Amino acid sequence: MTKKMDIRVVRTRQNIIQAFVDLANEEGIDVVTVQQIADRAMINRATFYAHFTDKDDLYEQVFRLAMGTFSPLRAPELFRHGHIQAELVTERLAGVFKEVKRQRKIFLLILNNTNSTKLLDQLKQMLKSNITGVLLKLGIRRNSNVPAELVLTYLVSTFIGVLQWWLRTDTRMSAKQLAKLYVELMRNGHLKLVGIKVE
Repeated sequence: MTKKMDIRVVRTRQNIIQAFVDLANEEGIDVVTVQQIADRAMINRATFYAHFTDKDDLYEQVFRLAMGTFSPLRAPELFRHGHIQAELVTERLAGVFKEVKRQRKIFLLILNNTNSTKLLDQLKQMLKSNITGVLLKLGIRRNSNVPAELVLTYLVSTFIGVLQWWLRTDTRMSAKQLAKLYVELMRNGHLKLVGIKVE
């Protein structure tokens, strides 16, 4: 395949994804059809099926693409010597928030309860599984009488709530400012309560 053809394939794929995200935000995931996506992307149905098996496949690939945004928060150096490294976490979190803002329409789709319960549940599960490992490594069970499951649910809910607030309001707060505030809230709030230190 030539470089020109590669670029065309990538562009077509991006157009399909963009069309899907726009339509799903406008009308809801459940009611959007492959034909509507193809029409919006200005392609035929055969071209759609050359890239995706069906709407569900497209749906899952959009989600996986968005979830890759959170990979910088999985780095082990963020959690050294039994402490959360606040400066490094703030820096990585700012990068994540910046990318979330860049993909605003995709994340609004994911964070919209009425249109995307499945995606919201998957986002919660992914964040929860990441946070579980971190908290257990930092000794939540040893340091607190607060049940780990309660802390995990609270952390996931607050993280999702912060993203929803930031993406849905007209705030001029930058990704860096939001990351700093979020880490400060963690430092002086729920992590302090369960005995986890933030350096």
